[in-house]
Amino acid sequence: MIPVIAVTASAMTQDRQKIMAAGFEGYQSKPLNVRAFVQAIEEMLQKGS
Repeated sequence: MIPVIAVTASAMTQDRQKIMAAGFEGYQSKPLNVRAFVQAIEEMLQKGS
């Protein structure tokens, strides 16, 4: 399985819940925080190993 992180301008709690319910493994709102994005990727890579 390839993890998918949603990057969206929608930052409301209900938007995040809809995104996660749709099957995404992660969520980042815009403007993108690069450090948080990289951290999310690293966490997913650790889960996969």
